[in-house]
Amino acid sequence: MLFRQSIVAIASPELIAGKTLPLTERSIGELPLLHDTHNLWPDFLRQTGIAVGARKRRNLHFSQTGLSVKAALAGQGIALASRFLVTNDLDTGRLLQVVAGDYSGAGDFYLLARREPQSSAVVVVREWLLSRSDPEA
Repeated sequence: MLFRQSIVAIASPELIAGKTLPLTERSIGELPLLHDTHNLWPDFLRQTGIAVGARKRRNLHFSQTGLSVKAALAGQGIALASRFLVTNDLDTGRLLQVVAGDYSGAGDFYLLARREPQSSAVVVVREWLLSRSDPEA
């Protein structure tokens, strides 16, 4: 296994300006939720115990996680993404994690490779991926 699925709720600093982190259920309920095709929001909300009740704001739906992350960067709402996809944006402050903790998703990340001898390029890529993997995974 390369990485465990670790989902974080993210938003731009501009969207949550003036709000205290982690966001309260009320604050989350007032902001748009950015969905992608993985539809992680129902499980995320259930796993975190957040009950947002009736939605006052419209949710936005995207066909790709990258698009929902870009929308979060643009201040359009709160997105869910695998931590490894947004680590640089979190480290630089372009995005903020708005709910405490990481939450496990349904799919971890694995490296699949054939057993027979592989080209040197495949070996280099495989070794690089393994060097970047989570040692506790």
